[in-house]
Amino acid sequence: MNLCGQRVVHEASSRRFTCPQCSRSSAVCPPLLERGGVVGIKKRHCVYKSRLDALYSHRGEIEGQVEDCVGGDRAAFSASRTDVRVVPFVESHYSKACDSLVREIQRVYCEPDAERGRVRIEVPLCRGISSLQWLKSQNTRDMKLYFSSKMSSSPDTAGSIAAESAFAHVSAVAGVGAAWMWKGLHGCSLDEEVMESIKRMTDDDDNRVRAFGGGRFDPGGNVAAEWEVFGSFCFLIPRVEFVERGNVCVLACTIAWDSQCDASMLSSAKTTGFRTKEAAIEDALLCVSKLAGPLPRQASGVCSRGTCVSSEHNPTIEGWNKLLEEVQDRLCAVGDVAQGEHGTFSISPSTALDEYLRNGQKGLDDLLAASSPNVGVGQSDTTGKRAQDLAKLVLARRTAMVIDEAIDCCDVLGSLQERDPKAYQFLLQMPNGQCFLGCTPERLYARSGQEVVSEAVAGTRGRGAGGDIEKDFWLAFDLLQSQKDGLEFQLVRESIVDIFNSLCSRVTVEVEKSVLKQGSVQHLYGRIAGTLESGVDDLDLLKDLHPTPAVCGQPDKDALCFLRQFESFDRGFYAGPFGWFTNNAADVAVAIRSSLISPESDQTLVSLYAGVGIVPGSVTMSEWNELDLKIGQFTKIFDSSTEDRILKSPNLPLLSAQVMVEELCRNGCNTFCVAPGSRSSPLTLAVARHPRAKLVPGIDERSLGFWAVGYGKATGHPCVVITSSGTAVANLLPSVVEASQSNVPMILLTADRPSELRDSGANQTINQVGIFGKYVRWEADILPPSDTVPVRKTLTAVSNAIRVACSPSSSGPVHLNCQYREPLHPVQDPWDDLALEGLHAWLGSTRPFTSISTSYSRIPIVRQVDHTVIDAISNCRRGLLVVGELAQPEDVAAAKHIAKVLGWPVVCDVLSGLRIGDRECEDVNLINYIDHILVDQEIWEKIEPEMILHLGSRLTSKRVAAFIEHVTLNANERGDPGPKWILVDRKTPRYDPSHLLQMRLECDLSDLLDAIQQGHRQDTSIQSEYGSLLRRINDTVEEAIDRVIEESDSMSEAHVARAISEYLPSSHGLFIGNSMPIRDLDMFGAPQRKDLLGSPVAANRGASGIDGVLSSAAGFASGLLRKCTLVVGDVSFLHDANGLNLLRTGSMSPALTVVLINNSGGGIFDFLPISDDVPEDQFRPLWTTPQYVDISGLCRAQGIPHMKVSSLAELRRSLESSWELNRHCVVEVITNIETNVQHHEYIKSEVKEALARYLSDDVMHGTIKRMAQAEK
Repeated sequence: MNLCGQRVVHEASSRRFTCPQCSRSSAVCPPLLERGGVVGIKKRHCVYKSRLDALYSHRGEIEGQVEDCVGGDRAAFSASRTDVRVVPFVESHYSKACDSLVREIQRVYCEPDAERGRVRIEVPLCRGISSLQWLKSQNTRDMKLYFSSKMSSSPDTAGSIAAESAFAHVSAVAGVGAAWMWKGLHGCSLDEEVMESIKRMTDDDDNRVRAFGGGRFDPGGNVAAEWEVFGSFCFLIPRVEFVERGNVCVLACTIAWDSQCDASMLSSAKTTGFRTKEAAIEDALLCVSKLAGPLPRQASGVCSRGTCVSSEHNPTIEGWNKLLEEVQDRLCAVGDVAQGEHGTFSISPSTALDEYLRNGQKGLDDLLAASSPNVGVGQSDTTGKRAQDLAKLVLARRTAMVIDEAIDCCDVLGSLQERDPKAYQFLLQMPNGQCFLGCTPERLYARSGQEVVSEAVAGTRGRGAGGDIEKDFWLAFDLLQSQKDGLEFQLVRESIVDIFNSLCSRVTVEVEKSVLKQGSVQHLYGRIAGTLESGVDDLDLLKDLHPTPAVCGQPDKDALCFLRQFESFDRGFYAGPFGWFTNNAADVAVAIRSSLISPESDQTLVSLYAGVGIVPGSVTMSEWNELDLKIGQFTKIFDSSTEDRILKSPNLPLLSAQVMVEELCRNGCNTFCVAPGSRSSPLTLAVARHPRAKLVPGIDERSLGFWAVGYGKATGHPCVVITSSGTAVANLLPSVVEASQSNVPMILLTADRPSELRDSGANQTINQVGIFGKYVRWEADILPPSDTVPVRKTLTAVSNAIRVACSPSSSGPVHLNCQYREPLHPVQDPWDDLALEGLHAWLGSTRPFTSISTSYSRIPIVRQVDHTVIDAISNCRRGLLVVGELAQPEDVAAAKHIAKVLGWPVVCDVLSGLRIGDRECEDVNLINYIDHILVDQEIWEKIEPEMILHLGSRLTSKRVAAFIEHVTLNANERGDPGPKWILVDRKTPRYDPSHLLQMRLECDLSDLLDAIQQGHRQDTSIQSEYGSLLRRINDTVEEAIDRVIEESDSMSEAHVARAISEYLPSSHGLFIGNSMPIRDLDMFGAPQRKDLLGSPVAANRGASGIDGVLSSAAGFASGLLRKCTLVVGDVSFLHDANGLNLLRTGSMSPALTVVLINNSGGGIFDFLPISDDVPEDQFRPLWTTPQYVDISGLCRAQGIPHMKVSSLAELRRSLESSWELNRHCVVEVITNIETNVQHHEYIKSEVKEALARYLSDDVMHGTIKRMAQAEK
């Protein structure tokens, strides 16, 4: 079955199968009928024959289940709309999601036929892997596609928010196969016929079905052989997609058919589709049958072992010089231009630098805007003296590299993504293996409905190396002052404005001129938004916007004619449009910074493309160097193979370090926190030279250690921390303690002097062996590299460290103490080849030296645990489900399903993942205010459950912990049979602070869910009465809390907690500081209708310290690859002030909004008894520890934007502004300790009164009486 466009319409195969019960005849692909499943495909890729046999089981058995999925009755298909079916949430197992797809395809098969139809089946999954990781695991020759939207580094504006609103919740999509495909005939452009066909196939309200792809830069130009397979354009609806959407992932399958589909329908394109529903279903089943489970994370860090054996530029440097001479002769002198736009500024460089260091790029933009003339829309003539004059030309260069091995395109794109995570990333791979991919900063346009936004990008400079903020500024300032770059930028921006004026009823230049910061380069940047006139569509936008002056020239027709005449290679899809369309929305990038990868027998041809804008005054070598800068992100990947890099190590210390780093990266541990130091130089150099290593530099080891903790909490995988010797190692202890107590994986590589210098008085030498005591899971003291000690001993130590750190049941920190003798720098010191003995196979591969595979017992948990336990849960009449901290998304989803199955009332900790950002479910009885309910101990006896099932471990609320103790003690006193407190957690550390735990199950919550579903018998009256009782009590308390908060005029910390839980965007993560912030969010946070799963929430509750919170939050955001918010107190913030330095140097990381609650000290102590028992003159300075630090000044010193909030009216506005800023910032909320205590006490008293009124209510007494009678 070929979906590459070689045939036009899929026909059903000749072999047919007839259902023996309903006599329904179907075409079936012959291999699917072979015994044992799909022939010739590995077992993990198979859909077993039983799945396919079920497809043809009696039709009525399936029709009875149809109404279970979203959409209800399926009696007939809509010919004009896509039938979207969302399967009930699949908590964790990828295999279950595949099974769900097959079952839904069965349903489609058994429904009445229609001449045409479109069905979209979606199965929600927990977010655990990325779309790119999923795509890498799909070992198929079908079409492959990947697209991820850009993350803006400029503040959001009204126009950009509106234009992105239709797809703001979707971050990335990967797809395999094609449900429908359009491939343009050579010489033909995307036309109205094709666009109408695309929109007809993608017509659904939620933009779930999208046509992805791209087109040639010049559809009318000559086509080179390497580009023929792509057509003049290629768009497809993927057959199967893996979508990152909000807080979940979605595995989706699209089925489409049209009996009228015919090759002659479109004059400019070949259409690959399906005439019958049976043929479409057959292809869908085959595609699903070939799906592979996601590869282990260890494969994500692997790089191709190939190396570049030849490289050739087209044009050569000589040809480039001649070409520029020709261009300069044809360029006109641009007419009158506003010099303030790109001339020298009236402000001094020192003033500009100071503003940049204080307030970042936005501050500099505001300063320049105030000191420069306002160049409005259409106020300057930059189009040349005459309409036919050539004002600008964009020349490109093709660099052809021959790599001596096969290349995994997903690895290449992954490396680009790690270096520039905020750019667009895209990939289109044809069945013959040819792949077009790229990482581009430039948006052509985005549209939601009639709202549209475009961007002007021009001029290029590098970035400050190693996070050098000041150097970065001078490069940006030079770009802003450059007349040549300013002219080029203005040509691009005004061209877009002119086009928008012709297509839109309203046009706004929302960002006139700024600097766009990317991974290794920065550009001049502008943003233009508008509202389209009625009748204007995507085809109009494409025709008018492409090609922009940024990739072609001005005027575009003259520039295109010149390029056809003088450019000696085919650009293909380079600089063309690439993105997606639906009937209601679109997101289209300009495919610059791209590459064509073509496999050729035992080697790979890589074609790299880059372009530069030429205007009067362009300098030949400057433009040539800019081309090198732009393709640098690609050439670094292929600089040298692993084998070359290691074999050419100048000395043994660097050899050993490079081997360690390579093995770590092969196991997916490619994020390194690096502190400066001399003894650790071999390790630092090895990381800096590795093409897949991600560096996080920092000056403070303690801060870096906590950054690694946050990263580990977000990903579940270890970050590697590298330090020098001496006290640098000791500074890691607090973070190691937290990682150990929280079961967070972390790998410590500490450099050390050789053992003969210990206890000798040698400088910077301490005993580092065993320095972390029992807080590390495993440690090794690695001997200094020598010719007599094979390096493989180091490799096996690394492998074991990874194995222990990532242990499913007891993950945590591990320590490798690495001794090094001089030389420590890359100076030649010959070494013996015997050092690499036993490593030659490893050097020639991409696999880890020791592959780690953990086999879990899949024996159902119901067999492992005493049947009486499951029976006790299943038969419990008054059960209470308590959900503590859950670190894994799949556990969060499973907990939610357990709550649905049992029907018990649910008490959720703020760290459970079910409180913040979760969607309220009618079938889950959440008791959000249990901490307030338990304020009055008189109610404890009345709401006492028969059993408490505790999922996860740690709880924030002391009252909930005390209530569990109360229930368990009472049961023991009464001699009740069976366990009353059952704890279920996948980790092994003990959690039993009251020493009353009666049963502990160590397992994944999904296993427990399976066991409960097997043995559960749904209870009726008693459980329902008990749940209703708690629900009404919870509602009573909620009303009292809401009333007090709404009536309060002064700011309190309860207001902050409520505001965060209500307004936090669904795409954000949340990190919570210890002390009062986490207690307030636990008491006042409530779920909102946002997403299938709650927002990722974390806190350092292992040791519950106030140190390292800011740094941990920064690592958490980076690990999630999404924006995050931190809520933290002032003392905790100041304790980790060096975390601001990590934010300052981490401009490419997702934005972290720090909500700093400043009550001038440790406010929690005012809630403790000691505040009443110690004199005020001792209590304030020794416990509250008031601080008088100028927070705004501290933020300015690190270049972090700062806002101060002191009123309720400002709170929401400031939060929304900070979230739209798209960069790290601090929102300082001023509260008063005394007022805050009074407010909390007032809420407590109002809750007590409300509960007292309810306790005296006849309804409650009647409910309690009915429960007591039923129990008897």
